[in-house]
Amino acid sequence: MNIKQYHIEHGYTFVVESMSDRYVAKCTNYGNGCQCRIRVAFSKVGQHWEIKNIETPHKCFSTIISQDRHNLDLSQIATIVLHSVKTNPSIPIKSLIVEIKSRHNYSITYRKACLTKQKALAMEFGNWGDSYNELPRWLQVVQESLPRTIVQYVVSPCVVDGVQDPSICMFERVLWSFKSCIEGFNYCKPVV
Repeated sequence: MNIKQYHIEHGYTFVVESMSDRYVAKCTNYGNGCQCRIRVAFSKVGQHWEIKNIETPHKCFSTIISQDRHNLDLSQIATIVLHSVKTNPSIPIKSLIVEIKSRHNYSITYRKACLTKQKALAMEFGNWGDSYNELPRWLQVVQESLPRTIVQYVVSPCVVDGVQDPSICMFERVLWSFKSCIEGFNYCKPVV
């Protein structure tokens, strides 16, 4: 992430070769006059990633004037706007576009900004699928903490490629009523 951030801020582009235990990031002009390369490997002893080798700084010209920043991907942009999205989850997409333009002098499309906001929301608050998977547990906690609360929910098995998958359920509907609300109806005036 830091390598990506450095290259974006300075207008250089790079390509990454990744293996399970190491990454090698090279300037896109590597071998054509620029010998900039960094090698990062996972240390089994320290159980962390380490920079193993950095070869010369960039000798090529910066592409800072170019709008072709393929290294500025959704994950990187989501990290950049994460604070704004965390502070205001309903921040308009156009505001995110302006923020990226002002911070990196890079214009992103409305669609890319929308996908970025969704990714940033998922990074901060989790995704929709995980939230729905937590729903039965939360409803159980409500029932246990407020005795005689009525909770009912309906799920249906999910069909993937024509085959029913029992490990995946589709949430359909939920009904709950707190005991105090049920008892409160006894004191309501009937209205026709």
